[in-house]
Amino acid sequence: MTTEAGNMIRETGIKKSLPSLVGLYSAGMMIPAIMSAGFYSLASGQIDKNDDHHYMDDAMRIFFGGQLNEGLALVPVIGPLINNQINRFNGNKEDDRLQLSPAIENLQRAWGAPEEIYAALAKHGKKSAAIRDSFSLLGMITGLPLQPLAKPLGYMADVHDHKVRVSGPIDYARGLMTAQGPRTR
Repeated sequence: MTTEAGNMIRETGIKKSLPSLVGLYSAGMMIPAIMSAGFYSLASGQIDKNDDHHYMDDAMRIFFGGQLNEGLALVPVIGPLINNQINRFNGNKEDDRLQLSPAIENLQRAWGAPEEIYAALAKHGKKSAAIRDSFSLLGMITGLPLQPLAKPLGYMADVHDHKVRVSGPIDYARGLMTAQGPRTR
């Protein structure tokens, strides 16, 4: 995207290439960011989360927040750090982790598997975390992509332990796909 913008500016100048640059930004950054944030919000049940029937704050969060998150994700090293700090103030603990690399995150999960399994069995710990970390460890040992199975199995464990309240089959199906639902405890 930056190479194409640079080529347009070099060929025609910034004033004449401005309409094309706006189109390039819209198609290459704005629309994908808004669509991504919108789909994530719909799938995870974050639209009108506080039941105030005011959707403008959700629309603004999707429009501006989606572009901000995507734009910061493009900046190496500093971008994820800034995104992490912004996410710490949104009241959602699920996105507060610092994710620099999926490989490092997978290694951390695999390394924590024995402790999570012990906590789930002996201390009444979180079974979904034990399932997720166990599948990460098994995936690293066997080389098989087992992580996609961990999310629905962990969600089913949370439903079984009454840590997630399911309101019907559609809510249950959404939870199986996204592994997120309204928590009761």
